[in-house]
Amino acid sequence: MAVLSRERITVRKKILDFHKYQYALLAGIIILCAVVFRLFLMAHNWPPTDAEEGTMGLEALHIAFQRAHPIYFYGQNYMGVAEAYAGALMFRLFGASIFSLRLGMLLFFTTFLVLVYLLGSLLYGRKVACVALLLMVVGAMNVLVPEMKAVGGAVETLVFGSAVMLLASWLALSSRGDAEDKRRLWARRFAYAGWGIAVGLGLWSHLLVVPFVFCSTVLLLLFCRRDLLSMNGLFLALGLIIGAIPLIKYNLTAPVAQNSLAVFISLHSTSYPDAPTGIILLLKQFSGTFLFSLPIATGMPQIISNFVLPLYSPVQAQFILPILLYAAWSLGYMLLLGISSWNALKSINLLRKKRRAEKTLEAQERQALILHTARLLLLACAWLTILSYLSSATAAQRPWSYRYLVGLMVATPAVIAPLMNNHGWLDRIQWVKSKYVNMFFLSILLIVPVLGTVQDIPQIVNGNKIIQGQTEFLNTLSNMKITAIYSGYWVCDRVIFQSREHISCASIKSVNGKVAGGLTRYPLYRTIVKKSKRVAYVFTDDGYFHPQDLIDKFSRDKGYSRIDINDYIIFVPVKS
Repeated sequence: MAVLSRERITVRKKILDFHKYQYALLAGIIILCAVVFRLFLMAHNWPPTDAEEGTMGLEALHIAFQRAHPIYFYGQNYMGVAEAYAGALMFRLFGASIFSLRLGMLLFFTTFLVLVYLLGSLLYGRKVACVALLLMVVGAMNVLVPEMKAVGGAVETLVFGSAVMLLASWLALSSRGDAEDKRRLWARRFAYAGWGIAVGLGLWSHLLVVPFVFCSTVLLLLFCRRDLLSMNGLFLALGLIIGAIPLIKYNLTAPVAQNSLAVFISLHSTSYPDAPTGIILLLKQFSGTFLFSLPIATGMPQIISNFVLPLYSPVQAQFILPILLYAAWSLGYMLLLGISSWNALKSINLLRKKRRAEKTLEAQERQALILHTARLLLLACAWLTILSYLSSATAAQRPWSYRYLVGLMVATPAVIAPLMNNHGWLDRIQWVKSKYVNMFFLSILLIVPVLGTVQDIPQIVNGNKIIQGQTEFLNTLSNMKITAIYSGYWVCDRVIFQSREHISCASIKSVNGKVAGGLTRYPLYRTIVKKSKRVAYVFTDDGYFHPQDLIDKFSRDKGYSRIDINDYIIFVPVKS
């Protein structure tokens, strides 16, 4: 009997241990599925690479094999190249390739999934965190591309944005006035240092992280002021200096008009020559944001172009339903954001009233106040991200730049939280049960990413065909002993990287039927092309660089012979 009793206790303990870690295990399985899915896409050469990913690949090559230490993306002074440093590590381990470059991206994204699970668990519970992860396993092309393609800024915003909010929330929730044991004391010191490093690296990587830095700072100032004036503050400052080394190095040598603050202000106030003004600009910003950018950035498949939106062109009957669908999605997203914010504000207000009445709060009530404040500030990150995008000219003139809303993914647990709880006001309506309403809308959120993936399957299948065509093109140039070409911006750096710099390319464009210089991000390549004795001109039939006037001009020129291979049109100098 005693043996049976001990066995029952052991089994019960195992069951309790399983229940204790079941959500962590489930989260691990979900993250593994997300990683395997992206590895599958990468192995099938999807998404197709382009010149800007080629630029990042070139920086990774220079870091890995030429001991270069670039601070920013070649040709600009505001986007850090953490992706290039991660890619350089992968190049050293697995060799230089697009696949290896994207392994660095996968490492970043996996880190983000772990961080967002921890953040969601801390603020909303493990069940909400697991559902948030489920929403990120698959997705439409427009969501997956910023996560996978190494073009800078997106995954770093996710990693460092979630890191600063997680560390600030944990520090605030674990703060207390009594003496601390050494282990806990050092854990907090390292957390402060980690927060500082994440802030520094985040601001260097991309200014999209600013809302998260601001809101996490407010959280620390509200609940950890005493800490900041102690040794913990020193660790924070030390971490910030370490993380901001690239920023500090740049700003010590940059002109005042090009320092990081000036760049941030100029980026947000960017205008376009053909942009409208006044009320038309404002209406176009709302139309671009809520009828296109926000739905796509938060998971909706792209089923229309921004050019069919109101104020972009006369509205056509066949596009009314998709536009209304996008509008409904944006409305639903903003409602969830608003409900979650209202719940946090209401709870904070009740606790503040009690503190004013009783002059103090019990320990559990203080924890609740911190928790709801952290929730509200996480939601504020989402509000600020939307507001920043909405108030920019980009929302009106380039709504396809929805990657600037990528930070909204960090707030996913906060957005879906209202659907994971029952709402009494819904139960007051006859025949309505809040849990069924929540399940219905939650099922929609879970189904839409799957539908987006299914819609994009034809493009995924096409990835290998595209890379095969690019390889044949490079082999053709190599067989003709051509090592220097002129081509379009979206061709050049991709060709240079794919050829491992055996082929140099300078960017050109068509201006009134004449060849003009384009943006060549790394000036050395233009110098090499200029000095080359035999330079070919490359155009494409896939839309990346197809100036018909220049193609016609070179076709008439007897000094060049035309070679067509796959989607490429090559004009090779005739040997004298």
